[in-house]
Amino acid sequence: LLLHWDPDPNNLPAQLTVPMQGRIYISPPELHPEGVFFTITAPIGPEDHPVAALLIEIDARMLWEALEPRLTRENVKTYLIDRQGNLLNDVINTSHKAGDRLTELAIVRTFIDNQAVNDQSWQPDQEYLGIEGNPVFGTATKIDLVDWGVITEVEKETITQPIQKSLTNIALGVLIVTTLLTWLGLVLVKRITRPISMLSKDFTRASQHDYSPTQTRSPIRELNTLVSGFNHMVSEIDTSHRELRKNEAKFSGIIQVSKNAIISIDDGRCIVLFNPAAEHVFGYKREEAIGQPLTMLFPTDICDVHDRYITQLAKSDDTTQDTMARLMIQGRRKNGEIFPIEGSISKLELDDGLFYTIALTDITERKKAEDQLHQAAVVFESTSEGVVIIDANHRITGVNSAFSEITGYDQEEVLGQNPRMLQSGQHDEAFYKSMWQSIEQTGLWRGEVWNRRKNGEIYPELVTINTVKNNKGKISHYVGVFSDISTIKETEAKLAHLAHH
Repeated sequence: LLLHWDPDPNNLPAQLTVPMQGRIYISPPELHPEGVFFTITAPIGPEDHPVAALLIEIDARMLWEALEPRLTRENVKTYLIDRQGNLLNDVINTSHKAGDRLTELAIVRTFIDNQAVNDQSWQPDQEYLGIEGNPVFGTATKIDLVDWGVITEVEKETITQPIQKSLTNIALGVLIVTTLLTWLGLVLVKRITRPISMLSKDFTRASQHDYSPTQTRSPIRELNTLVSGFNHMVSEIDTSHRELRKNEAKFSGIIQVSKNAIISIDDGRCIVLFNPAAEHVFGYKREEAIGQPLTMLFPTDICDVHDRYITQLAKSDDTTQDTMARLMIQGRRKNGEIFPIEGSISKLELDDGLFYTIALTDITERKKAEDQLHQAAVVFESTSEGVVIIDANHRITGVNSAFSEITGYDQEEVLGQNPRMLQSGQHDEAFYKSMWQSIEQTGLWRGEVWNRRKNGEIYPELVTINTVKNNKGKISHYVGVFSDISTIKETEAKLAHLAHH
């Protein structure tokens, strides 16, 4: 108990100045050999005019010894600091003693700077080097009455080790599960990829024109469906290719044995196919013609017409036409000879462009035959002698104008009739039998015959009958040529009469 009678408060020490103003005073701790002490001074007397002060000196270590059992935890360090960061208690298992300044610790500096940790200035998950120099997590709690702080530290390893152990156990479990799943995955992948790999080889094999069915099997339904689809596909392709090869063989055979010259050209009008008949017709070997322009096979004045026609066909929807026959196209042989041809042209549109196939026939011999027939027809109609053509069945198949003038019968009246319709009755059966025997044996008969005109008039004819045979040597027709010799007969009769009279 301290009594003070000095009326001047400025002469009082701090531990009395504050109590004499009616407030309790707590002094900073002071380090002494006996311990760390601090004093608490409380006013005595009226609050507005104390008359004395009660001073109590307390050993901080004794206070800490009373608090420490309540704060001590395994692997936890708890220590007491004042507002300047001085250690107020000994910390077991450390080199620090009471009175040491701990401002090197981040949590202590923060406590000093803020004098309050309740404002979230220090977060418990902040890591720092603790009082033992090891990484720790800590908290700082302020004792407001004395402005001290209680620092509690937990080594990081204490917290992380169980976590790491748990994580290790989890990682081990995950590793085991992952290994198991990997093994199962590999087994499953192998069951999937092996058939897929085999099927991939089958597709490669199919691309090389081997269309045999795959022997791949899989326990997976979807893959079996794919396998079935593949087998169906290659079966269809194989069937199509067989048909295609068969058709190609037929087509190639037709082209090779065709009597028509068959030539194919590409969109650039160059020859890409030249069959044996074309070699025979034009005189070029296949090797000479392939790759050459089509114009080499036609006269210059025909090339423009032909090219224009191909262009017109390319633009149209038609695929086959035979305009060349109507245009009287001419060809040109290797030796330069110009000759008549006819034929047709067709187009085929493929992925790599348009192709045209031309079928041509050398009609040189036919033209000659036509010319000869034309000449024969002119002679047939122009001659003054009557001409009658009879088939092997003795039916009239043709007569000329002179026939109608001599006999009086029009062509329509005699076609299909037997020549007996012209008989006059002047000759017996033996005459006609002898005539036909001569024709059959020698192919020729010549003599006089009395026939009857349409008007009933009987007149004499000088007749020549020839046989016409086919390529098998059999008689196909008879051709009779006759002239009216009535005038000659009359003249002969007059001369005979004059000779005898």
